Amino acid sequence: MKTIGILNSCQTEREQLRAALEGNYRIVEFSNLEEIAFIYGCYKNGNYSLDALISEFNLEDGHILEFIKGSSFTKEVTTFIVSKKSDKESIRAAFDAGVADYFASPIDSNEIEVKMDRFLENERKGDIVAFNDFDPMVLNSLTMKELKIFQLMWKSPKHTCSKVNIYKEIWNGVTVGSRTLDVHLHNLRNKIRRHGLTIVSKEPGQTTIMAMSN
Repeated sequence: MKTIGILNSCQTEREQLRAALEGNYRIVEFSNLEEIAFIYGCYKNGNYSLDALISEFNLEDGHILEFIKGSSFTKEVTTFIVSKKSDKESIRAAFDAGVADYFASPIDSNEIEVKMDRFLENERKGDIVAFNDFDPMVLNSLTMKELKIFQLMWKSPKHTCSKVNIYKEIWNGVTVGSRTLDVHLHNLRNKIRRHGLTIVSKEPGQTTIMAMSN
């Protein structure tokens, strides 16, 4: 099942897009450009599957066209714009930036569904290369916080990271409850078990991703 990301601050439009596409596609919602940039980095490294993105123009941390014009994003991820703007300049700017299509708001669910099916029908079908033979599809099931923790641990020497460092890197020094990380690690452990991996604490305060024993 192909994955479509939705980047939209309007709850009504998010619900309409999800209703039109869910069932035929896996839907992932993003809040801002920072999250998209992070996921795109994972995608570039072969560690995340993202086939298309539907975005509005203005996000809380920037403009989508500024992001995609400064990268090869639209050459690798089929990108669509949904906007209330109907002027020629906005539409032309979107296509000049490399978007596949432009949908006027309010959304026509039938138009969205038919066009997404048509655009993604012949999209590349090559397998994503997983790091260390790890199936990247499991990463799509992780929450944003779980994915960041997994990436941090996986890239650390011997896949080992201290809880102190995880708090520092993932929560940026913000004080959170002592059980918060334990809950995230518990959920992450359950999700990666199906791929023969687990998370253990070999030493006090240290967490390690390792292969499960047979």
